[in-house]
Amino acid sequence: MVYTNASGESTMSVRVTMCLMVLGSVLGMSRGYADSPCDKGYHDTTPGELATMTAVLEATRAAVPVPPEGWINVLNDDSVSPPQSVCLDFHPWTYSYNRNYSRVEGAEERERVVAAAGADVRAAMQAKQPKLDALQAEMTELSTQYAAAATSGDQARAQEIYLELERIGAESERIMNEGDPVQAFEAATASQYVDLEMHVGVTVNSGRESPGDGAQPFDVTGASSAYQWSSGDTGEQGHALVLFGEWRPSPAGFGLESVIPAGAAPEQPHALSIRISAHKDRLASMIGATDFEALAALLAR
Repeated sequence: MVYTNASGESTMSVRVTMCLMVLGSVLGMSRGYADSPCDKGYHDTTPGELATMTAVLEATRAAVPVPPEGWINVLNDDSVSPPQSVCLDFHPWTYSYNRNYSRVEGAEERERVVAAAGADVRAAMQAKQPKLDALQAEMTELSTQYAAAATSGDQARAQEIYLELERIGAESERIMNEGDPVQAFEAATASQYVDLEMHVGVTVNSGRESPGDGAQPFDVTGASSAYQWSSGDTGEQGHALVLFGEWRPSPAGFGLESVIPAGAAPEQPHALSIRISAHKDRLASMIGATDFEALAALLAR
Protein backbone atom coordinates (compact mmCIF):
# COMPACT_ATOMS: atom_id res chain seq x y z
CA MET A 1 0.00 0.00 0.00
CA VAL A 2 1.24 3.48 -0.87
CA TYR A 3 -0.22 6.32 1.19
CA THR A 4 -0.48 9.97 0.39
CA ASN A 5 0.10 13.11 2.36
CA ALA A 6 -2.55 15.73 3.06
CA SER A 7 -2.27 17.21 -0.40
CA GLY A 8 -2.88 13.84 -2.05
CA GLU A 9 0.72 13.50 -3.20
CA SER A 10 1.86 9.86 -3.40
CA THR A 11 4.94 8.48 -1.69
CA MET A 12 6.08 6.52 -4.74
CA SER A 13 9.18 8.69 -5.08
CA VAL A 14 10.17 7.87 -1.50
CA ARG A 15 9.85 4.17 -2.20
CA VAL A 16 11.95 4.45 -5.35
CA THR A 17 14.64 6.40 -3.45
CA MET A 18 14.76 3.72 -0.77
CA CYS A 19 14.99 1.04 -3.45
CA LEU A 20 17.96 2.80 -5.04
CA MET A 21 19.66 3.16 -1.67
CA VAL A 22 19.34 -0.58 -1.06
CA LEU A 23 20.50 -1.33 -4.59
CA GLY A 24 23.56 0.87 -4.17
CA SER A 25 24.55 -1.06 -1.08
CA VAL A 26 24.37 -4.36 -2.97
CA LEU A 27 26.14 -3.64 -6.25
CA GLY A 28 29.81 -4.50 -6.21
CA MET A 29 29.83 -6.11 -2.78
CA SER A 30 32.38 -8.80 -2.08
CA ARG A 31 31.41 -12.18 -0.66
CA GLY A 32 32.34 -10.95 2.80
CA TYR A 33 30.11 -7.85 2.58
CA ALA A 34 31.41 -4.37 2.99
CA ASP A 35 30.98 -3.92 6.75
CA SER A 36 32.16 -7.38 7.89
CA PRO A 37 35.56 -7.89 9.53
CA CYS A 38 38.25 -8.99 7.10
CA ASP A 39 41.05 -10.90 8.82
CA LYS A 40 43.09 -11.74 5.74
CA GLY A 41 42.98 -8.25 4.29
CA TYR A 42 41.68 -6.88 1.02
CA HIS A 43 42.79 -7.56 -2.52
CA ASP A 44 42.55 -4.95 -5.27
CA THR A 45 41.22 -6.82 -8.27
CA THR A 46 43.57 -6.95 -11.23
CA PRO A 47 42.66 -5.80 -14.75
CA GLY A 48 42.34 -9.43 -15.81
CA GLU A 49 40.05 -10.28 -12.90
CA LEU A 50 37.97 -7.17 -13.55
CA ALA A 51 37.69 -8.11 -17.22
CA THR A 52 36.42 -11.59 -16.31
CA MET A 53 33.84 -10.30 -13.83
CA THR A 54 32.75 -7.54 -16.19
CA ALA A 55 32.14 -10.08 -18.96
CA VAL A 56 30.11 -12.25 -16.59
CA LEU A 57 28.03 -9.28 -15.46
CA GLU A 58 27.47 -8.09 -19.03
CA ALA A 59 26.19 -11.55 -19.95
CA THR A 60 24.00 -11.51 -16.85
CA ARG A 61 22.58 -8.13 -17.77
CA ALA A 62 21.71 -9.40 -21.25
CA ALA A 63 19.93 -12.43 -19.76
CA VAL A 64 17.70 -10.39 -17.44
CA PRO A 65 14.33 -9.33 -18.91
CA VAL A 66 14.07 -5.88 -20.46
CA PRO A 67 11.27 -3.73 -19.01
CA PRO A 68 7.87 -4.76 -20.44
CA GLU A 69 5.83 -2.18 -22.31
CA GLY A 70 4.66 0.47 -19.88
CA TRP A 71 7.55 -0.18 -17.49
CA ILE A 72 10.96 1.43 -17.03
CA ASN A 73 14.29 0.45 -15.55
CA VAL A 74 14.55 2.45 -12.32
CA LEU A 75 18.26 3.13 -12.84
CA ASN A 76 19.16 5.52 -15.61
CA ASP A 77 22.68 4.06 -15.60
CA ASP A 78 22.38 0.35 -16.35
CA SER A 79 26.11 -0.28 -16.42
CA VAL A 80 27.67 -3.18 -14.52
CA SER A 81 29.93 -2.71 -11.51
CA PRO A 82 32.41 -5.48 -10.67
CA PRO A 83 34.07 -5.14 -7.26
CA GLN A 84 37.26 -3.14 -7.26
CA SER A 85 38.40 -4.67 -3.97
CA VAL A 86 37.53 -7.99 -2.32
CA CYS A 87 38.10 -9.51 1.11
CA LEU A 88 40.41 -12.52 1.01
CA ASP A 89 38.50 -14.21 3.85
CA PHE A 90 36.01 -15.39 1.24
CA HIS A 91 36.51 -17.60 -1.78
CA PRO A 92 35.32 -17.36 -4.48
CA TRP A 93 34.19 -13.76 -4.79
CA THR A 94 30.56 -12.72 -4.83
CA TYR A 95 29.28 -10.05 -7.21
CA SER A 96 25.86 -9.30 -8.61
CA TYR A 97 23.63 -7.56 -11.10
CA ASN A 98 20.21 -6.18 -10.17
CA ARG A 99 17.46 -4.63 -12.25
CA ASN A 100 14.52 -2.82 -10.68
CA TYR A 101 11.39 -2.04 -12.69
CA SER A 102 8.68 0.56 -12.17
CA ARG A 103 5.35 0.70 -14.00
CA VAL A 104 4.74 4.15 -15.49
CA GLU A 105 1.71 3.17 -17.56
CA GLY A 106 -1.44 4.68 -16.04
CA ALA A 107 0.52 6.84 -13.59
CA GLU A 108 -1.60 9.95 -14.22
CA GLU A 109 -4.83 8.03 -13.64
CA ARG A 110 -3.49 6.55 -10.40
CA GLU A 111 -2.53 9.97 -9.13
CA ARG A 112 -5.94 11.34 -10.11
CA VAL A 113 -7.78 8.58 -8.23
CA VAL A 114 -5.63 9.04 -5.14
CA ALA A 115 -6.06 12.82 -5.19
CA ALA A 116 -9.84 12.45 -5.55
CA ALA A 117 -9.97 9.95 -2.68
CA GLY A 118 -7.91 12.31 -0.53
CA ALA A 119 -10.27 15.17 -1.35
CA ASP A 120 -13.25 13.01 -0.34
CA VAL A 121 -11.61 12.25 3.01
CA ARG A 122 -10.91 15.92 3.66
CA ALA A 123 -14.49 16.88 2.72
CA ALA A 124 -15.89 14.22 5.05
CA MET A 125 -13.73 15.47 7.91
CA GLN A 126 -14.69 19.08 7.25
CA ALA A 127 -18.37 18.14 7.38
CA LYS A 128 -17.84 16.61 10.82
CA GLN A 129 -15.85 19.52 12.17
CA PRO A 130 -18.75 21.73 13.43
CA LYS A 131 -20.10 18.86 15.56
CA LEU A 132 -16.63 18.06 16.86
CA ASP A 133 -15.99 21.71 17.69
CA ALA A 134 -19.26 21.93 19.63
CA LEU A 135 -18.45 18.81 21.61
CA GLN A 136 -14.96 20.10 22.33
CA ALA A 137 -16.38 23.38 23.66
CA GLU A 138 -18.79 21.43 25.86
CA MET A 139 -15.94 19.30 27.19
CA THR A 140 -13.89 22.42 27.98
CA GLU A 141 -16.76 23.91 29.99
CA LEU A 142 -17.43 20.66 31.83
CA SER A 143 -13.73 20.28 32.64
CA THR A 144 -13.81 23.65 34.36
CA GLN A 145 -16.92 22.60 36.32
CA TYR A 146 -15.32 19.29 37.23
CA ALA A 147 -12.26 21.05 38.66
CA ALA A 148 -14.47 23.35 40.73
CA ALA A 149 -16.56 20.44 42.07
CA ALA A 150 -13.46 18.45 42.96
CA THR A 151 -11.91 21.46 44.72
CA SER A 152 -15.06 22.11 46.77
CA GLY A 153 -15.34 18.46 47.73
CA ASP A 154 -18.62 17.91 45.89
CA GLN A 155 -17.85 14.32 44.90
CA ALA A 156 -21.38 13.60 43.66
CA ARG A 157 -21.24 16.53 41.23
CA ALA A 158 -17.67 15.62 40.17
CA GLN A 159 -18.79 12.06 39.44
CA GLU A 160 -21.79 13.31 37.44
CA ILE A 161 -19.57 15.59 35.35
CA TYR A 162 -17.02 12.81 34.86
CA LEU A 163 -19.65 10.50 33.41
CA GLU A 164 -20.85 13.28 31.11
CA LEU A 165 -17.30 13.88 29.91
CA GLU A 166 -16.98 10.18 29.12
CA ARG A 167 -20.22 10.30 27.15
CA ILE A 168 -19.04 13.31 25.12
CA GLY A 169 -15.68 11.67 24.48
CA ALA A 170 -17.38 8.53 23.18
CA GLU A 171 -19.64 10.63 20.96
CA SER A 172 -16.65 12.50 19.54
CA GLU A 173 -14.95 9.22 18.72
CA ARG A 174 -18.13 7.89 17.10
CA ILE A 175 -18.36 10.96 14.87
CA MET A 176 -14.67 10.71 13.96
CA ASN A 177 -15.05 7.07 12.94
CA GLU A 178 -18.41 7.47 11.25
CA GLY A 179 -18.03 6.28 7.67
CA ASP A 180 -14.40 5.33 8.53
CA PRO A 181 -12.72 7.83 6.18
CA VAL A 182 -9.34 6.09 6.43
CA GLN A 183 -10.85 2.76 5.43
CA ALA A 184 -12.76 4.47 2.63
CA PHE A 185 -9.53 6.04 1.35
CA GLU A 186 -7.71 2.70 1.43
CA ALA A 187 -10.58 0.96 -0.34
CA ALA A 188 -10.66 3.63 -3.05
CA THR A 189 -6.91 3.55 -3.68
CA ALA A 190 -5.91 -0.07 -2.97
CA SER A 191 -6.33 -1.22 -6.55
CA GLN A 192 -4.20 1.66 -7.81
CA TYR A 193 -1.04 0.43 -6.12
CA VAL A 194 -0.67 -3.19 -7.13
CA ASP A 195 1.69 -4.51 -9.79
CA LEU A 196 3.84 -1.38 -9.75
CA GLU A 197 7.33 -2.70 -8.99
CA MET A 198 9.44 -5.69 -9.96
CA HIS A 199 12.97 -6.85 -9.28
CA VAL A 200 15.35 -9.35 -10.83
CA GLY A 201 18.70 -10.00 -9.20
CA VAL A 202 21.49 -12.39 -10.17
CA THR A 203 24.20 -13.16 -7.64
CA VAL A 204 27.40 -14.85 -8.76
CA ASN A 205 28.94 -17.25 -6.23
CA SER A 206 26.28 -16.69 -3.62
CA GLY A 207 27.16 -18.59 -0.46
CA ARG A 208 23.68 -19.32 0.88
CA GLU A 209 20.09 -18.88 -0.29
CA SER A 210 16.75 -19.54 1.40
CA PRO A 211 13.38 -19.88 -0.36
CA GLY A 212 10.47 -18.10 1.32
CA ASP A 213 7.75 -19.66 3.45
CA GLY A 214 5.50 -21.99 1.52
CA ALA A 215 7.93 -22.26 -1.41
CA GLN A 216 7.05 -24.85 -4.03
CA PRO A 217 9.55 -26.35 -6.49
CA PHE A 218 9.19 -25.82 -10.23
CA ASP A 219 11.24 -26.86 -13.25
CA VAL A 220 13.91 -24.77 -14.93
CA THR A 221 16.08 -26.61 -17.46
CA GLY A 222 19.61 -27.08 -16.17
CA ALA A 223 18.92 -25.59 -12.74
CA SER A 224 19.97 -27.30 -9.54
CA SER A 225 16.62 -26.29 -8.05
CA ALA A 226 13.94 -23.63 -8.43
CA TYR A 227 11.19 -22.42 -6.11
CA GLN A 228 8.15 -20.15 -6.20
CA TRP A 229 6.19 -18.61 -3.31
CA SER A 230 4.04 -15.63 -2.49
CA SER A 231 3.99 -12.95 0.20
CA GLY A 232 1.83 -10.04 1.32
CA ASP A 233 -1.41 -9.94 3.28
CA THR A 234 -3.34 -11.41 0.37
CA GLY A 235 -0.44 -13.25 -1.28
CA GLU A 236 -0.37 -10.78 -4.16
CA GLN A 237 3.43 -10.60 -4.43
CA GLY A 238 5.13 -13.48 -6.23
CA HIS A 239 8.72 -14.61 -5.84
CA ALA A 240 11.01 -17.08 -7.56
CA LEU A 241 14.46 -18.39 -6.67
CA VAL A 242 16.47 -20.33 -9.27
CA LEU A 243 19.84 -21.91 -8.44
CA PHE A 244 22.55 -23.08 -10.84
CA GLY A 245 25.66 -25.00 -9.87
CA GLU A 246 26.00 -27.43 -6.99
CA TRP A 247 23.93 -26.71 -3.87
CA ARG A 248 23.26 -28.67 -0.70
CA PRO A 249 21.21 -28.19 2.48
CA SER A 250 23.02 -25.90 4.86
CA PRO A 251 24.59 -27.67 7.87
CA ALA A 252 23.11 -24.85 9.95
CA GLY A 253 19.71 -26.36 9.23
CA PHE A 254 18.15 -23.66 7.08
CA GLY A 255 18.44 -22.75 3.44
CA LEU A 256 20.88 -24.05 0.86
CA GLU A 257 24.58 -23.38 0.47
CA SER A 258 26.69 -23.51 -2.68
CA VAL A 259 29.42 -26.13 -3.08
CA ILE A 260 32.53 -24.62 -4.66
CA PRO A 261 35.20 -26.85 -6.22
CA ALA A 262 38.59 -26.86 -4.54
CA GLY A 263 41.05 -24.51 -6.21
CA ALA A 264 38.30 -22.66 -8.08
CA ALA A 265 39.38 -19.35 -9.61
CA PRO A 266 37.80 -16.75 -7.30
CA GLU A 267 36.66 -14.37 -10.06
CA GLN A 268 35.00 -17.06 -12.16
CA PRO A 269 31.30 -18.00 -11.71
CA HIS A 270 30.81 -21.34 -9.94
CA ALA A 271 27.27 -20.92 -8.62
CA LEU A 272 24.40 -18.61 -9.52
CA SER A 273 21.27 -17.55 -7.70
CA ILE A 274 18.50 -15.70 -9.52
CA ARG A 275 15.74 -13.97 -7.57
CA ILE A 276 12.64 -12.60 -9.27
CA SER A 277 9.96 -10.59 -7.50
CA ALA A 278 6.78 -9.40 -9.23
CA HIS A 279 3.02 -9.37 -8.85
CA LYS A 280 1.75 -12.94 -8.78
CA ASP A 281 -0.02 -12.44 -12.12
CA ARG A 282 3.16 -11.18 -13.77
CA LEU A 283 5.69 -13.54 -12.20
CA ALA A 284 5.33 -16.27 -14.84
CA SER A 285 6.00 -13.83 -17.69
CA MET A 286 9.13 -12.53 -15.95
CA ILE A 287 10.37 -16.06 -15.39
CA GLY A 288 9.69 -16.84 -19.05
CA ALA A 289 11.53 -13.72 -20.20
CA THR A 290 14.69 -14.60 -18.24
CA ASP A 291 17.35 -16.30 -20.37
CA PHE A 292 18.24 -19.12 -17.99
CA GLU A 293 20.10 -20.97 -20.73
CA ALA A 294 22.52 -18.07 -21.10
CA LEU A 295 22.94 -17.86 -17.34
CA ALA A 296 23.64 -21.59 -17.05
CA ALA A 297 26.25 -21.26 -19.80
CA LEU A 298 28.24 -18.90 -17.58
CA LEU A 299 29.17 -21.84 -15.34
CA ALA A 300 30.68 -23.65 -18.31
CA ARG A 301 33.16 -20.85 -19.04
